[in-house]
Amino acid sequence: CLFHDSEVKAGTLQLTVERLNGALAKVAEKIERTSQGSQASLAPSAPVPQERLDAARQALSEARKQSSSLGEQVQTLRGEVADLELQRVEAEGQLQQLREVLRQRQDGEAAALHMVQKLQDERRLLQERLGSLQRALAQLEAEKREVERSALRLEKDRVALRRTLDKVERENLRSHEDTVRLSAEKGRLDRTLTGAELELAEAQRQIQQLEAQVVVLEQSHSPAQLEVDAQQQQLELQQEVERLRSAQVQTEHTLEARERAHRQRVRGLEEQVSTLKGQLQQECRRSSAPFSPPSGPPEK
Repeated sequence: CLFHDSEVKAGTLQLTVERLNGALAKVAEKIERTSQGSQASLAPSAPVPQERLDAARQALSEARKQSSSLGEQVQTLRGEVADLELQRVEAEGQLQQLREVLRQRQDGEAAALHMVQKLQDERRLLQERLGSLQRALAQLEAEKREVERSALRLEKDRVALRRTLDKVERENLRSHEDTVRLSAEKGRLDRTLTGAELELAEAQRQIQQLEAQVVVLEQSHSPAQLEVDAQQQQLELQQEVERLRSAQVQTEHTLEARERAHRQRVRGLEEQVSTLKGQLQQECRRSSAPFSPPSGPPEK
């Protein structure tokens, strides 16, 4: 703007100088014509007043001084214009540099805005991932507490199962003792049965002897008396045999009932022990299974 004003001012002064030079030339020409005309006039003509000539010369001198002063001003202004031109060139160079700096700054700001947008996107993704991880952590903590409660319940169940297993083993031991006792009792009953069989054999032998005696008595006594005695002895022998057979049957039934009850009790205890062992092994496998936390969102 300053350079433009200086150019306008210099142009105006140049026009003024040119007008003054034109006017000065016209005045000088007029004075010259006047001087020549006065010299070429006839003697009787009226002479030009000296005052007018002096005034014209004075005006011409002033005009020349003014023209010289204006010329100096024009030169000064031209120098200023040249300086301003240099300043303009420098200013344009600086302006170009500033434009380049501005462009670089705008590019930097655009890159910074892009980076800020990218960082905001990454921050949003990280916040989402953080929220997901926090939810996963809360879920893991809840599952951990549930696992701890399950482990506590499992420990209690394990202790209870161990106690039950110990109780079953004690009952199994008692059952074994009962088996041994029943075996001993069976042996005793077998021996009793063997004794009864021996007694039966002895009774049969006695019957045979009595039958032989009956034959002998029949030969020496009356048939009626012999028949009565023989019937009496036969009845007594039959009663004894029936008593022995009834005792043998009752003993066998008792042994069979005890053996069935013992076998059923042993099978029940074995099934209970097998069930408890299976439950204990299942709980041990479930408690020793590795814990797998839930997968979080994939990393980007």
